[in-house]
Amino acid sequence: MRNWKLIFIICLSFVACSLVIPSEAGVGSSSGADFLRLGGGARPLGMGEAYVAQADDISAMYYNPAGLAQLNFPEVLSLYNSHFVGASQMIVGAAYPVNFGVLGIGYSGLSSGDIQGYDNTGAVTSTFNTAHSSINLSLGRRITPNLSFGLGVKSISEKLEGSSASTFALDGGLAYRVNSQFCLGVSALNLGSPLKFVTENTPLPASYRLGAAFATRLFDENINLNSDLVSFPEGLRINLGAEYLIRNFLAIRVGSAGGTLRAGLGLYANLFAFDYAYLGHADLGAAHQVSISLLFGAEDKSKKLILDNLALGKAYLDKKKYSDAVIRFEKVNTLDPKNEEGLILLKKAQAELEREAFEKVFAELAVEIKRDINDIMSSGKGFLSQGKYLEALAEFSKALRIEPTNREALRLQSEAQTKMESQLIEQSQEQARSFLGEALKLVVTGKYKEALEQVDASLSKDPKNKQAQALQKKLQLIMKLEKK
Repeated sequence: MRNWKLIFIICLSFVACSLVIPSEAGVGSSSGADFLRLGGGARPLGMGEAYVAQADDISAMYYNPAGLAQLNFPEVLSLYNSHFVGASQMIVGAAYPVNFGVLGIGYSGLSSGDIQGYDNTGAVTSTFNTAHSSINLSLGRRITPNLSFGLGVKSISEKLEGSSASTFALDGGLAYRVNSQFCLGVSALNLGSPLKFVTENTPLPASYRLGAAFATRLFDENINLNSDLVSFPEGLRINLGAEYLIRNFLAIRVGSAGGTLRAGLGLYANLFAFDYAYLGHADLGAAHQVSISLLFGAEDKSKKLILDNLALGKAYLDKKKYSDAVIRFEKVNTLDPKNEEGLILLKKAQAELEREAFEKVFAELAVEIKRDINDIMSSGKGFLSQGKYLEALAEFSKALRIEPTNREALRLQSEAQTKMESQLIEQSQEQARSFLGEALKLVVTGKYKEALEQVDASLSKDPKNKQAQALQKKLQLIMKLEKK
């Protein structure tokens, strides 16, 4: 828990720094190979390229190679992009899960088309064109169920009229899933030696990206909210994006890349995913990007979701986060009611959750019982101090029914019993003395029969009263003499 909070604080600090460091992204590029800035895949582009933390498909190669680790099936991506002023982009890529992670390979090319040439005098010469391309090789691998890393190497080449240059670059990234809804990502792209055209060196457009992704529900459908902070050589840029999924069939996307509008749509049908993105530009007009993905090994998107949720559910189960695990296994059960592993793990997570809840309730009940005993004991002690021994005995008996081994209750019960017995004896003796006094009054008046009845009553209360015994014998003798 403390680790992800620290990571989040670092992310917030990075964002705060971006607000005070002036951005120069609008003044033009200070590097070459700018086609590497174009990214890959219509899905991330439609979300304003806010994709560092969200990256969970083959497009992760172009934003955060750590995201490749989330792929459970092979994927193929093909893309065509109609850019401004006749430029066109082509991307072809494939990703394949292996024992040590997920491998990705891709080709990206940008062609300018024919450009009219002019000499120093302004006279028209022949046409020429430019070509830019890169070949990517990437690997994504899970370190823990929630933490992934990725590495990539790319070969870059450019052709500008009669000159050409080539170089190599490295990519790297990390992705961390804080919980079932919140993810963080960081990546560094295009780190390498400059392109050298004859005697001129042109640096690569290295970028450093930090992003967060939050998944939640809106109108009973899934929605992903993303934000990225991107550092280019010219300055910082903030990308924002959202993706709204309807029945896991239609995706509606909108975003902002450094303040520029982005939007897109996605359609999922069995093995195919079709994505479209719109790029608005105030001066150059609009650009359109279309990509088609093949999801091998899965009849539809749900199979990938099943494996993802199984993996996350197991991770939560290991960490004893049973409520999160239940949510994940319930999703598996919804997508595939016959998935035996999911059903077994769901029952296990539910049992652990019930046990945890029972222990919590039992602990709370124990506290409540302890409080009740304390209240009952306090009441019993009050009655005992007031000489109300019968009421005190009743309270101590209540406490012993709740906690039969309570030593204090046992001791005070015995004390109350003894004092009550002593009180009863004293009361009986007092009543006996009262009866005896009445008997003596009757003797004085000569009412010996009534006096004898009072003596008998006195002895019933205090059988050992010697004065009453002696008076009883005298009265019995007087009664016999009177009969004679």
